[in-house]
Amino acid sequence: MNKINLEKFLNQIIKLSTFYSYCKGVFENENIRDEIKEQEANSMYNTAKSIKSLKISAEEFVSNFKGNIESNVNKYINEGIDILRQQILVSAFSIFENYLCHVVKIYLNVFPIILKESKKSIDFKEIVDLKDNNSIFQHIITKEVIYFDRMSLEKKKKYLTKKLKLTKQDDLWKLNGKELWKEINNQRDLIVHSDELIDLSEEHLFLYLHYIGQIIFGMTLNAKIYQGVDFIWENMSEQIPGKEVPTLKW
Repeated sequence: MNKINLEKFLNQIIKLSTFYSYCKGVFENENIRDEIKEQEANSMYNTAKSIKSLKISAEEFVSNFKGNIESNVNKYINEGIDILRQQILVSAFSIFENYLCHVVKIYLNVFPIILKESKKSIDFKEIVDLKDNNSIFQHIITKEVIYFDRMSLEKKKKYLTKKLKLTKQDDLWKLNGKELWKEINNQRDLIVHSDELIDLSEEHLFLYLHYIGQIIFGMTLNAKIYQGVDFIWENMSEQIPGKEVPTLKW
């Protein structure tokens, strides 16, 4: 299918935002925290009860550590929410990069002429078992997408402009005049490669998710409006005017 799957990728970003809000709301609920504290106390009670050499009763043992149990539950939940924000951002970044690879694949299928500019070659051994010309063509596209996927985000952005002719993208890659993709890329690298938690506020998380969604939504609409590359989103695609015959020229 030669359509950009906007519904799939944008919904994934929206679901991440919703999931974070839901989790945070649940674990900030004092009743939920009290239930978790009670479960931890019961677990400690059962453990103490099974230790025959313990000189005090299981009830007394748990009572002695009740304050620690409660403070630890609060601490771990708060730290867990911090970790969740970071993992949500890492997931959103992966979704964004998957979306860009998806766009490249669609464009290569719609506009095979793009591949003529490639200087890469394919060994005969790689295609000898392929059954038909279409399989060979899809194999070439797969190789090009893999090549694109291994690029840095900065180089991906240049590839989209130069190869796919996605030239009218400046507004999409900026929010309030700032190219947040650089900041997001740096934050993602810190999260993945650092041993410590980074400082990622809820405000920044939602800002980054909004920004990524803005690029996905805007790039998809521009592709149809200016180049005639259609997209998938129930009851929306038909409402967006686009070129009848796809063309790389804007």
